[in-house]
Amino acid sequence: MAIGNFMNNLLKMIVGSPEQLQQVPRFTQPQQDIFSELQQGAGGAIPEVFQQIMSMLTQDPEAAKQFEAPAMRQFHEEIVPTIAQRFTSQFGTGSKSSSGFRQALGAAGAGLEERLSKQRGERGGQAINQLLQLIQGSLTPQHDTLLRPRQPGLLETGAKGAIKAAPSLLYGGI
Repeated sequence: MAIGNFMNNLLKMIVGSPEQLQQVPRFTQPQQDIFSELQQGAGGAIPEVFQQIMSMLTQDPEAAKQFEAPAMRQFHEEIVPTIAQRFTSQFGTGSKSSSGFRQALGAAGAGLEERLSKQRGERGGQAINQLLQLIQGSLTPQHDTLLRPRQPGLLETGAKGAIKAAPSLLYGGI
């Protein structure tokens, strides 16, 4: 094999080499490894990420429930008791059955719903951005194509030199 490479290189040196197209990687080897994992599905991780993104985009009720659970828990464990305590301390123990108490809870609930709605919209926007990044990454060319110009060999360069030198040798040396 080494002799074959030597002969091939010697032949190129003597007669030259034609122009060639060459594929050159755009990314480092670690980046290429990441792209390969993405294209192969990273052992199931990409479908999982894609499912998460799709659940955010489609407003999947189960995903929404999981997302809203901490805010709902905080509402029931902190906000409702705080409102009840405020009404009890200001108006007495019977105030929790008043219309004012119900209005305060309704306003707090409406505020919670507005925050959750805003967060759902933000999650949808984030999901779209993540999806676009996944798509863009998979569509990005991983190689550039370069045109390597023709390389003249010794025969061609020697012949050109001889042709240039011939007049001076023929006429100049006499």
